[in-house]
Amino acid sequence: MRPRRNPAPQRGRTPVIDRATRGAAVLHVGLVLALGAACSTDLPAPPAFDDPDAASDDPAPHLGAVAVRRLTRAQYVRTIADLFGDALPDDLQLVDALPVDDDDGGFAANTVAVTETVLVQYEDVAWRVAEAVRRDALHPCLAETIPTAECAQAFLAAFAPRALRRPVSTEELGELAAILGPPAVDADGGDASVRRLVAAILQSPDFLYRIERGEGDPDGEVVLRGHEIAARLSYLLWGTMPDDALSADAAAGRLHDPGYRRIVVGRMLADGRAAAGLAAMHRQWLELDALRHLVKDRNVFPTFSEALGPELDAELVDTVALAILHADGELSTLLTANTAVATVAVTSWYGDEVVASAPAPASFGEGRALLELDPTRRAGVLTLRSVLAAHAKPDRSDPVRRGALVRERLLCQPLAAPPPGAAMPPAAPAPGASLRERLELHGADPSCATCHAQIDPIGFLLEGYDAMGGTRTHDEAGNPIDTRGRVSDSDLDAALDGGVALAWALADSEQVQRCYVRQWFRYAFGRLEVHDDDDDAFIDALERRFVADGGHIPTLLGELVGSDAFVHRRANP
Repeated sequence: MRPRRNPAPQRGRTPVIDRATRGAAVLHVGLVLALGAACSTDLPAPPAFDDPDAASDDPAPHLGAVAVRRLTRAQYVRTIADLFGDALPDDLQLVDALPVDDDDGGFAANTVAVTETVLVQYEDVAWRVAEAVRRDALHPCLAETIPTAECAQAFLAAFAPRALRRPVSTEELGELAAILGPPAVDADGGDASVRRLVAAILQSPDFLYRIERGEGDPDGEVVLRGHEIAARLSYLLWGTMPDDALSADAAAGRLHDPGYRRIVVGRMLADGRAAAGLAAMHRQWLELDALRHLVKDRNVFPTFSEALGPELDAELVDTVALAILHADGELSTLLTANTAVATVAVTSWYGDEVVASAPAPASFGEGRALLELDPTRRAGVLTLRSVLAAHAKPDRSDPVRRGALVRERLLCQPLAAPPPGAAMPPAAPAPGASLRERLELHGADPSCATCHAQIDPIGFLLEGYDAMGGTRTHDEAGNPIDTRGRVSDSDLDAALDGGVALAWALADSEQVQRCYVRQWFRYAFGRLEVHDDDDDAFIDALERRFVADGGHIPTLLGELVGSDAFVHRRANP
């Protein structure tokens, strides 16, 4: 039986959660922080990635406020997997039981104050993990029927710093030992004391939040401590907790060296965890978080199965990794390559578009094929089945949504919300009219014209792909598809025809390159940029280097991580 819940915590503050104690000592690890307290950072422009000692002539701007962030759903799940390893069953499902992520700037940031409902969700998930854990896999001595006090101390000394992602004092270990208490066997034969401790730690602020206390300096800035830099690195590039090597670097003080951090970026991108970390950013950038739960109309797509959603998500993960980690790492390759990594099921959906196929490298996992696709029909990530199917209706394509994706996420041009009562799409002008004709009628409405002039001509370029991302020449009503369009109000304002032409135009656009940098800024710091001399100067410096370097993504990450901002934040007032 679980303990009775405590009264709701004060709104706007991170609770020191002690619900899992079952009458034992209260778990109190770390400081109680205000959830919306602003922690801002100073960010001078970074030196070039390939020259760790290079100096920058750019000004040293200051970042705006960055609030304390909770782990996202994906980060929580991956952290649990890395923290417990074989101590948990492979089939333990947690993601849908976790609180939904809060968005800021198009990326999961989780900076808003938690509610009682959110706390209950975290409590339930913590106990789900605690009740599934195998204590003998946590530490060898815990396999004993009655572990000794020395065993408990050895386990805590190894487990607590990893779980809390920071050094743990002797006093804190004593508090944790009080929660662990003497061995106590549950009705199912499990160790209640170990479960109690695991549930308590997983509800600790230091586990749930990426807390950065840092150390103040005379200029009013806070320099992050080594373990806090390690966490910034690991959650940016891997989407999970630091490994032993990062923790050792943190303890030795090496992560305060910008040149060394650039070296660490290279090591981390060569690690197998980088694929999931990069995919987390690109999944959110391209608005694909719902891909795993893809729904399609089986009257239109009789062979569609709900099991295809996770496999299409894997296509995205693996194809992003292929472009960034296995090819030349350039944004243009991500946007134009006619290659993909796919499962057998996804490969079958491409049909005769597969020009050649070979087993994918083992690093991609079992059952993956490296596909060469018809370059006249596929070019880059925007023409992947996964991306196109996610940005469509269950039964038809959605040029409005696809056009808005390009406008907002690749060109960084935000769109106004639709006017109240706007119908999408409007009634057809005649029976059997094409979707394009219906949208053109809709765009003639003065209240809708401004936005749809920005969206629809881009979406029409992708009308050669149906609701499952399959290529086509006719729409659902049998009308010939017209894939002509243009991307106005941008540096690639020209008449285009089709998705492949769009992909190549986007790849040649400096505006797209600059927007991509801006999206990484938002992802890394968990907030939108502020359009003032501070943020603009820093982002502009990153953008100019990225463009000059040919859009090389690993170099961009090295410059971002090597910046002074990555290891500083502004002191709280």
